[in-house]
Amino acid sequence: MSDFPNRVRYKIMLGKFQVKKVVEHGPSTEWFLEFPGLGVLGFIGPKADIKEGDLLTIYTEILAPERSS
Repeated sequence: MSDFPNRVRYKIMLGKFQVKKVVEHGPSTEWFLEFPGLGVLGFIGPKADIKEGDLLTIYTEILAPERSS
């Protein structure tokens, strides 16, 4: 349960980035994304259907300001 049940969350899309390499590690998958001008960054997550060349969408969520009564 959220600590902020009545607050709106905004989803900020940061971009789509290409998967350059995928490595399976038992129950997890490590994938490497290319960030143009910045290089390649690795992520580890659960086993997933991710292949080299795929585009993954990266986003974050932020809380809207509190509403005054």
